[in-house]
Amino acid sequence: MNEKGFKRGTQTFSPHDINDLISRYDLPKRPEIGRSDETEKWLTAKGKMEELGIGKNKLRRMRIE
Repeated sequence: MNEKGFKRGTQTFSPHDINDLISRYDLPKRPEIGRSDETEKWLTAKGKMEELGIGKNKLRRMRIE
């Protein structure tokens, strides 16, 4: 939600805030990412860092460029 520009007042959403919203409104949780046998797989940031052999800062810089 933070990446989409949503805020709660002047603050960003924490993981706790997101979990609270999911529970409060009985929203479906997103499926596990990268856990299917499909040809195209989605990776978590950690998975992509491991795949590329890079650290968190390098991944962040790559997203901005």
